[in-house]
Amino acid sequence: KIDFRASTTKATEITISNFDSFICTAINENGEFHFSNEEFERLGSYYNSATDYYWPSDGSSLDFYAWSPSADKLGGTLTITPDAQKLTGFTCNPDISEQVDFISSTGSGNKQTSSAGMELSFTHNMSQIEVKTRSANTGYVYKIIGARIGNIQSSGDFDFTTGTWSNVNTKTTYTIEYDNARTIDELSVSLMKTNGDNAMLIPQDITPWDPENDPTNTEKGAYIAVKARITTTTGRIIYPLEGEYDWIAVPLGDGYVSSWESGLRYIYTLDWSTGGGYVYPEKPAYPDSY
Repeated sequence: KIDFRASTTKATEITISNFDSFICTAINENGEFHFSNEEFERLGSYYNSATDYYWPSDGSSLDFYAWSPSADKLGGTLTITPDAQKLTGFTCNPDISEQVDFISSTGSGNKQTSSAGMELSFTHNMSQIEVKTRSANTGYVYKIIGARIGNIQSSGDFDFTTGTWSNVNTKTTYTIEYDNARTIDELSVSLMKTNGDNAMLIPQDITPWDPENDPTNTEKGAYIAVKARITTTTGRIIYPLEGEYDWIAVPLGDGYVSSWESGLRYIYTLDWSTGGGYVYPEKPAYPDSY
């Protein structure tokens, strides 16, 4: 009987401890389906399907294509056939809390080589992004009620055989807001909605916003922004000039990281100890009276 042993390569959203099931298709040497889109669930150290499938008795090999989560949760068009193994038209959910950690694996085996369970090593196909902040400046009080990851490519196509993305496009801004303000001190704290609720975005090259030469960001460069209120410890308002809270931005990357790779977590920590950021690129100009 065909069953699997599974492992994951990076400790991100899906880990071996919470990896309970995956979907798999098997194709034989004649280019025919041995089974298609079958769910394999964990039972102890192995993953089994509800229907038993057996290795070809002639010793021939099967090619396996496995993924998680299921196609309906992934979105886009998933095609696993003898002629093509790809996910096309994938788009990251605009709500970070609803984004998925898309993992996949390919492998080949036969009844001799896989008698102890066919091993599948799953790779993470997304980049995980977390935004943190801190400040050791005790002369000011920083309160934040939201964050943005701006102008990030949000859609693309994935090839199972090469494990690579293509046609990456469609810039999108992801916004995180919360009901209760977070007061910043010298310890780094996450600005994601809840701890560990990090963005899962398509690996891509990063072109940072250039606030000096393109303050209104006509080139749609990438940035991180926070919705903040800054006061002195005595209560004098430093920012914003009007309203309770407003956005402050910094370029994303800006010479440090020029691209995101699949299976890696990138942590951006905004340090307010010696200053803030730039005027938010999409902010209307203040009236002349200011």
